[in-house]
Amino acid sequence: MAAAPRMISGNGTPKKKRPAKAPAEIAGLRRWAPAQMARRIVRFADLQWSSEALLDSELPGRGGRMAAVIGLGMAQDRAIEAPVSNAHGLSIEWLSLPPGGSLSRHRLAEKQVMILKQGQVELSVEADDGELRQSLNGRQTEGWDSFAVPGNCWRSLRNTGADEALVLLLTSGDHRKRIEWDAAVTAAAGRLGRAIDANGYVGPKRFIDRSQR
Repeated sequence: MAAAPRMISGNGTPKKKRPAKAPAEIAGLRRWAPAQMARRIVRFADLQWSSEALLDSELPGRGGRMAAVIGLGMAQDRAIEAPVSNAHGLSIEWLSLPPGGSLSRHRLAEKQVMILKQGQVELSVEADDGELRQSLNGRQTEGWDSFAVPGNCWRSLRNTGADEALVLLLTSGDHRKRIEWDAAVTAAAGRLGRAIDANGYVGPKRFIDRSQR
C-alpha cells in the first residue's frame, strides 16, 4: 500500500498539519464590507501634499513636497497622516520635486525602493567602493524606472527634467523612519530657522533649541 503523501518544508522536514479552525473561531474573524474596503482606496487626486515635509524643503534649489499613502514613512511634517495607517510591513509615500529642485544628501537605516512615475531625475548613491550616479526616467513611452537603495547608504535626488518629478517611495518597516541629513544640510536649514525636534519633526529652531537645552 502506498504511503500517504506528506507536505515537506523548504528544509526537507515534514510539515506539521495545522488544525482546522473551529466554527466559532471562523465566526470571530473580522468581516470586511465593500464600503469598508472602498475607504482603503487612496486616489492620487485626493493626496494631501506638504511643503514642510522635509528639513531641506525651503533651501534654495530644493522645494520637495511629500504626501503619505500607507503607514509611517520618512516625512518630517508632524501634520502628515497616511490615509491607510495600519501596519503593512512598509510605508508608501509620494515625493514631488519641481523642475531644477532636489532632495539633499541624506540616508536612512531602512531599505528603500524608488519608482519614478513622472519626469526625469538624477540619483546619486554612495556605496563602499564609490558613488553611483544614475538617470531615472518616468516617461510613459519608456516605462517607469525604479531603483532599490540599500539601508544606510547616502543618497540624493535632482530633478533634471523640465517638468515636475513624481517619485513613489516604498520603505521597509512598520515603524516611523528617521532621516539622517548631511551636516551641511542641517546647518543651512538652521540658518533659515529650521531644525529637527526630539521626535524627528521639522519645527522652528528657536523653540527646538530652547526645549532641548
